[in-house]
Amino acid sequence: MLRRYAYDKKAFDEPFDGIVYSVMVAMGFATIENVGYVYQHGIGTGVMRMFLSVPAHGSFAVMMGYYVGMAKFKPGMAYVLRTVGIFWAVILHGSYDTLLLLGQNGVISAYVSRGLLVTGAFVSYFIGIRLSLTAIKKQQQLSKELYEQKLPLL
Repeated sequence: MLRRYAYDKKAFDEPFDGIVYSVMVAMGFATIENVGYVYQHGIGTGVMRMFLSVPAHGSFAVMMGYYVGMAKFKPGMAYVLRTVGIFWAVILHGSYDTLLLLGQNGVISAYVSRGLLVTGAFVSYFIGIRLSLTAIKKQQQLSKELYEQKLPLL
């Protein structure tokens, strides 16, 4: 949705927009995913996911959006930057989900305690948040600089 819909819109006129649109797409995905989890596992799962998984999706999307925003304004590097953004979103989201699911399903409980897996998931979550905050600050500064220079953004 980000690449097909928002990327080519006239309103995508500054690097920070990559983060905004990416997070909005991620929130739509998280909503659909959470409806499925609540339907399968009940409202308690929904409440837990509201505080953990929804912010996680947002932080992982910020990483993708940071690179998508850069790609929009560096056409020669667009493919590479978009690929890097997807890479970081997949690595962070995948490690978070994998560690939680392995701990939940007891797949490797004989070798690694459930608590260690959950701790690993939270570490990936907090790394995602930390990287996201840094990316947001960088994009805000870049957007401000472009505005102050009054340069055409496209």
